[in-house]
Amino acid sequence: MELAELGLFIDECRNRGGCDIVESRESVALSSLNTEDAKSVINGAGSLGWEWFGIDASEAVVQGGNLMDDLAPFRVVLTKPLVRVGEACVLTRRGFEQLLESLDDVEAWRIATLVEDFSTYSSRFVRWGAPEDFGDLPVSIMKSPRKFVRDFTEPRRVVSDIRPWLLRQGTWNMDEPMFMVWASRAARASLYAIFDEVEGEPPSLVLRGPPKRSVPVPAGDLLDILGKEGFDSLQEAAIWVYEMASETDMRHPLMSAELSRLFMPPEATLATLRVQLVNAIEGAKTAYQLGMSKLSSDTLKMLTDLRKSVIDEASKVGDATRQLVATVATALSVGIGLVAARVAAGADGRLIGAVTVVITAYVLAAIWAGHRSIKLQNDVRAQWKSRTYGFMATTDYDQLVDGPAQNAANLFYSVAWAALFLVAALFLVVVWVITVPLSR
Repeated sequence: MELAELGLFIDECRNRGGCDIVESRESVALSSLNTEDAKSVINGAGSLGWEWFGIDASEAVVQGGNLMDDLAPFRVVLTKPLVRVGEACVLTRRGFEQLLESLDDVEAWRIATLVEDFSTYSSRFVRWGAPEDFGDLPVSIMKSPRKFVRDFTEPRRVVSDIRPWLLRQGTWNMDEPMFMVWASRAARASLYAIFDEVEGEPPSLVLRGPPKRSVPVPAGDLLDILGKEGFDSLQEAAIWVYEMASETDMRHPLMSAELSRLFMPPEATLATLRVQLVNAIEGAKTAYQLGMSKLSSDTLKMLTDLRKSVIDEASKVGDATRQLVATVATALSVGIGLVAARVAAGADGRLIGAVTVVITAYVLAAIWAGHRSIKLQNDVRAQWKSRTYGFMATTDYDQLVDGPAQNAANLFYSVAWAALFLVAALFLVVVWVITVPLSR
């Protein structure tokens, strides 16, 4: 018996009331089996090389495949082969329904009865027996719906991670039972994720509006109401809201506002959603584009102001550099004149020393003032960066703002070091001149 045949046989057995199924990642436990069904399951497991053990109605362990009708019903536990971390192998449809509750930490699902592969934004669903290496999924980062939807139900119905419930590759296929099992869960998860609140029992979806609306969620399979059209639209809406984490804060309120307008008639139900959700998506996208146009205009103005600010800062540092050069030139001229006066005319050394101290202090003060001005500009720029220009990437900000400012500052400090060296040399020359006796 092939793997898919065993899975289909067990599902068929359950459908006719012949057994109960509890499937985990490690095993498949079947109970209430009659003799013939138990033999078929045991033989199927044996043909696959799986380990198994059985228990009859007397709680005795079944030895081999010798089963007697008098000891029915039987309980059989099949042990699955070991799989890699992050993978789950599913034998039965009922097992898939049970294991979907732990979908968040599974990257690859291998399903025995799956015919057509599909994938979500965090998981792949492939046929059990497909090639082991099918490549890595592209990394998708999405914000949790629980940050945007207030959930007052217990247990919480809003999922913490929407990625496993958004279809990346694959299409609606009613002939694929395993896909429809996933789609039924995905429809409910994505529906809760685009509203404002979930409350009550049975749950109702709340839109804060205006106007505020409450839409009851019927029990059962939502796909019976939504159909293919509603499911595709629901997927499109949820993907548009959550696919870009940086935009979700803006897109979710826009979508909920459009849904509030959609459900304005008091008699509106989820059947209304199936018909009108396409219009809600278009309305939300239009509002988003208008908002982005306004944001782009504001951003352009902010970038223009930023450019002007950077130019002004660089000009101020350039002025400080030019003033420092002029100061050093003046100091050197005065110093050379004092040395000439001492050598040629024998000027009083005390007077020359006092003037030298003054011009040295003047140069040091100019350097200190330029340094404090640059530090103040850096501190102000750092404080306002996150508040005003947080929308800019770090590399862009470094290239447009910090880079030019640092280049201007580096030029000032290069001139400052040269100035310190020249003033120090002048000071030593003056000290030498006034301490060495003049020859008459």
